[in-house]
Amino acid sequence: MEYSEEDLWLEIGSGGIAISPNLLWLHGPDADLDKIILWHVNKMFIEQFIRDNLNDLNSETMFELNKRITECEFNLQESWGFPRNINFHKFWERPGCSCPRLDNEDLYPSGPYYRCSDCQLHSVSISKGVKNEKSN
Repeated sequence: MEYSEEDLWLEIGSGGIAISPNLLWLHGPDADLDKIILWHVNKMFIEQFIRDNLNDLNSETMFELNKRITECEFNLQESWGFPRNINFHKFWERPGCSCPRLDNEDLYPSGPYYRCSDCQLHSVSISKGVKNEKSN
């Protein structure tokens, strides 16, 4: 993720989140800053948990954690006043994901995106035919 000098940086532990003042100004009262921070923090904690435990997590646990990250991203969209749209979720940036980054970046945000059947984060989603991770 890239940040500009104009972004508002909130440091949280060893990481942080960047919030665009332009988006805050654009969305005004539609943007719920408290919820935006809450959902960013939730997502950061889940991603850090995955990074810290990547070698010890089984595929079902990874599947559940991936679903939680997806819900955080949907909640972030709603908190900003945007419609829920899975095409704007960059799942290939999540820890544990080995899906093709460059190919998916090229297709962003229209999709459809590529997922690998051997991806530690998405293999269960693919085998179960989960629809909430599919695009277009």
